Amino acid sequence: MTFHSFRILLPAIIAALSCAVLPACSRTDSIPGDEASGVISFRIKDGGDGILPLSRVTYDGVNTTLKAEKDIVGCVIATVNPDGTYEFVANTGWLYWYDGSLILEEQGYDASNNKINARQEIFQSTDNRQFIMKPGLDYAFFFYYPYHDPDSIKREIESLRINDYQIDIKKLSYPNQSETSNESNYVTNYHDAYGIFNDYIFTPFLGAVDDLDQPSDSEKFNYSSWTRFPVIPMIDYRSDNTDLSRLTNSDFMYAKVTTWNDMPINVTNTRGEINVTLVKQMATIDLCFSERPDNVLIRPKQDNNWKYSMPRRKDFDLSAGKFLNGDYTSQYNEWGNNLQRSASYGSPIYPKYMGVSREWTSSGDTDFYVYRLIMTPQDNLNCNVEMTINGKQYTLENLQKNPRLSSLKGGTYYKIRFSRTGDDTGWHLEIDDWKDGGSSFLDRP
Repeated sequence: MTFHSFRILLPAIIAALSCAVLPACSRTDSIPGDEASGVISFRIKDGGDGILPLSRVTYDGVNTTLKAEKDIVGCVIATVNPDGTYEFVANTGWLYWYDGSLILEEQGYDASNNKINARQEIFQSTDNRQFIMKPGLDYAFFFYYPYHDPDSIKREIESLRINDYQIDIKKLSYPNQSETSNESNYVTNYHDAYGIFNDYIFTPFLGAVDDLDQPSDSEKFNYSSWTRFPVIPMIDYRSDNTDLSRLTNSDFMYAKVTTWNDMPINVTNTRGEINVTLVKQMATIDLCFSERPDNVLIRPKQDNNWKYSMPRRKDFDLSAGKFLNGDYTSQYNEWGNNLQRSASYGSPIYPKYMGVSREWTSSGDTDFYVYRLIMTPQDNLNCNVEMTINGKQYTLENLQKNPRLSSLKGGTYYKIRFSRTGDDTGWHLEIDDWKDGGSSFLDRP
């Protein structure tokens, strides 16, 4: 059997993901005391049905992005200088609650990356949901997801410890060196989590400024500047059972809140609840098969200069709310050669098996086996899709030659179906367009 033809329909940015950060507003059912100037709280914007907040986006009923009482949303809190620039105050974590409200974690990190009591030192408040701003300051809030701090990653590292000298690094849910290595699953001769992180894990923490020049054996985690924060998805999403942590830790969402009713956020102008809408910045791809493949992967290709041209890591400026352009192959040398290579997609990308989804097709109800991956936005896609079905290997080459797949847009959901044809001549590739509907036919590259 060979690939013969496929149908393509370009996906659009899902409406829930394409919304911009909305202006802050007050609730009609006020929280006690929220009528007072300077008393504020935050809530993930409701999606309109009163049940699913907008940021809890579901992909075809398979996955929910935020989970109540578990997921932490990060927020850089800054003050606004007279010239309009921002002054970093602290990096903080906020627990996502069932009603969409955000609860400030007690521990935060100041401009020197030192631990602080965020509830007591940033605001004039001891409440974890309501905050009284300090007088004489204009505030700005830069929310992002997922949130990482040294303690959370250290806890996961310690949970994978085999003995005093071995860590099963292959099971980490963060980008790490073992994803591109054929070596043993175990990292040895490391007695503490600092060495594990600085040498093997490609997920820096966010701070006011970077300190990436710290030696790898330093008893301190490395930090990256909040104006150039590396966003790095994994390449091996395979994990046990229903664990979605690798997908979660590879996604990235963002919201910028700098005004309230078009006015500066300060103790005089601002009161009540501020709505926050997290906007997805990555591309999510579902590969759906009418027959379950034995193996499926995306294989990056080299360009004419024998370089892998698709960036895996892109730096994000939280103060501006955008990815930065740049050469991602020559930075972060101090992290070691294996991790430096992870700056671009140079190894196969293995998606996560999500389960079976039943959908209506021209042949009636059809079960599709769903495999998911998350990638950074790509200006020029350059890869093949490879799969093994019933012991035979198939390759869909030069995916980017199709004009509707020449790039991957951030905030976009791509759902690609592979379904067998009735005459057994090959496989059809079909991409859903949730915005425009309909379909179009293109020849296979």
